Amino acid sequence: MKKSILIIIFIVVAVISALIGAVIVYTITKPTPLKIQMEKTADLILSKTISSITASGVVEAINGRNITISNAGDSITVSIPDGKPVYTLATENGMQKKITFEDIKIGDSVNVGLKAKDNKQLEGQSIIVFAKTE
Repeated sequence: MKKSILIIIFIVVAVISALIGAVIVYTITKPTPLKIQMEKTADLILSKTISSITASGVVEAINGRNITISNAGDSITVSIPDGKPVYTLATENGMQKKITFEDIKIGDSVNVGLKAKDNKQLEGQSIIVFAKTE
């Protein structure tokens, strides 16, 4: 009798553990609303007739060649391949001045020109860093 109760308890614990594991895996791997929205947007802009779109905001993070910008509570992280142009608007004359990606700092206001790649991911094509107003 004790042996059959232990087997039943073991089976119940195993089933509950499997269900909890399935919920955890689903939670970790399910697409987020922002990712779904980005993929739908990328589908729309994959057309060869759309050369780029622009994301505007404040730099929140820089990780390697990935830049996270936010605007009005939303944020997006974009990969910027090597060799893509980065400019700043010089405060003296309002003209663009070429700078390096490494010159971008957290807190900078930027416009990032984006293009959808064939894998539906957005990729940065150019960045304009706006001069800080004092």
